[in-house]
Amino acid sequence: MLDAINRLRWSAYPQPLELDAEFWIALTAPLEIGALDFAEFTDIAWDLSLPAIADGRVDAILVWFEAELGEARISSAPDSDLRCIRPATYYTDPMPIRIGESLALRIEAHETRLHVRTSPPPTQQRAHAVPTWYVPMLGDATCNAGYRKALHAALAAAPSQLTLDIGAGCGALSMFAAQAGAARVIGCEQHPVIAEIGREVIASNGWADRIALITKECRTLIVPDDLPDRADLAIFKLFDCSLIGEGILHFLAHAREHLLSADARYLPAGARLRAIAVECRIDRILNVDATLLNPYCASPSFINVDARTLDYRALSAPFDLFDFDFATAGPAPQERTIDVPALAEGTVGAILFWFDLRLDADTVLSNAPDGGDALHWKQGLQFLPEARVAAGQTLPLVAQHNGSGLRLQWRPDGLPTDAFSRMPRFDPRWLAASTELEQQTRNLLQHCAQNPEEFAKVAQIAQRMAVDPAQYDLDPVIAQRFMSMFFAG
Repeated sequence: MLDAINRLRWSAYPQPLELDAEFWIALTAPLEIGALDFAEFTDIAWDLSLPAIADGRVDAILVWFEAELGEARISSAPDSDLRCIRPATYYTDPMPIRIGESLALRIEAHETRLHVRTSPPPTQQRAHAVPTWYVPMLGDATCNAGYRKALHAALAAAPSQLTLDIGAGCGALSMFAAQAGAARVIGCEQHPVIAEIGREVIASNGWADRIALITKECRTLIVPDDLPDRADLAIFKLFDCSLIGEGILHFLAHAREHLLSADARYLPAGARLRAIAVECRIDRILNVDATLLNPYCASPSFINVDARTLDYRALSAPFDLFDFDFATAGPAPQERTIDVPALAEGTVGAILFWFDLRLDADTVLSNAPDGGDALHWKQGLQFLPEARVAAGQTLPLVAQHNGSGLRLQWRPDGLPTDAFSRMPRFDPRWLAASTELEQQTRNLLQHCAQNPEEFAKVAQIAQRMAVDPAQYDLDPVIAQRFMSMFFAG
């Protein structure tokens, strides 16, 4: 259904396995590559032949390791309990394979990088990569099933003559709407490469006569140039872990004024942001005191986390932050003061938050950390200055949003001064260095935009650093982001 999107699954550096086991199939038997001796390492290469155990199409190679630690062994295999390291994914051109055949690989181990090459080697030109969250979003079976059910119910109750898909991506939601009976669907996707792939996906699934995908951002659409008339149904899935971080409130405000009929329906219909106060800190690693690591764990802004892998203790019951009715909600800033009773004694230093997405009156999707639907959005974690609290004590919070950014903080003078830990929750030196680096990067991009030859030179440097970040003493994630700036340019 979405085969064309695989052409965008590319990275200059191997990526952690991003999909659960239910979304990928092993086509060859596991095979040991070889052994590396860290004490006397030298570059080495292996030529391997992996026998097929199932018919299918190979589009990625998974590589993992087993490390010997004296008498102990750890493994990053797909079925391992190791949380901090996942198997490495090397994307390749799709290649058909059948039982009885073998996949030829050449694997080279260098001091800073493991290279995996198929035979024949990949030939497809790739200069764009989808974001790391994009494929897990497409493979979110619970989310897809919820949207499909709600669309069938909505269109059975009242047909749609024109549906607007805001942030359509590769067109999956548009096709769900067409399958449910929407007469005409127009989607907008501002990323040109994803939009191009989306049109191919739509055509290959036989919906080109009922679905049009426009390479535009929602706020640049015009009636009747882009839409023949105002739409009577808006569908969208433009959310991050904070719900509003992708700008959906801004898009909906514009769509209500310019693109949707007065009685238009919205799917989802609304959402509620919820949270709990938590103790989330490192005290000991086995028998080692690790409390001095805490200042380096946090960021002044919230981070995306998987609460299933997070070591935390709830110090409050769940409470509401904001509630949005998508038929009326706009991007105007809001602020709420919230008094949260502490349920237990502890050191509160973070707010863990999530959302309940109301698709319709009968269907709610939740990424709550306990009892939720394990959706791909996972949860958000906002670190705060740590404070020691007692059971029954009031936790005085302020929740703010500006239409696309969520902020949570302590209410000034809400807690006694002696309640706060003297240990900071993030390193101010890191924040200053990060701010300076962002400014230097902006200056570099502005210079390159005015000098095409310089742009090409810096883009090549960025790609070399992304291919082998360890050689340049760089974090792979940072190197990948830096490279993506130039591909986007």
